[in-house]
Amino acid sequence: MNVQRHLGRLKARSGVQGWIIHDVRKTVATGMARIGILPHIIECVLNHRSGFRSGVHGIYNLEKYEPEVTQALLRWAEHVMALVEGRPDKVVALRP
Repeated sequence: MNVQRHLGRLKARSGVQGWIIHDVRKTVATGMARIGILPHIIECVLNHRSGFRSGVHGIYNLEKYEPEVTQALLRWAEHVMALVEGRPDKVVALRP
């Protein structure tokens, strides 16, 4: 897979200038937090090795949280599609 080629296509199709892939990661992380996805699951989605995966916890907890990551990505997809289609979001934040 040629990442640079795909990134170039995405940038051209977006019509937005001056962004980098890290901007997408920040937007996804912030948006997922806004719809109630837990921080450690967001870190797994982004494949971060800091935060809860650093230090002692990162050494002993090798769980990948695959079902939770899948659910988070499905919730994010629903949220984005609602924005794109201009309809109410079915995602409900679970924060108290």
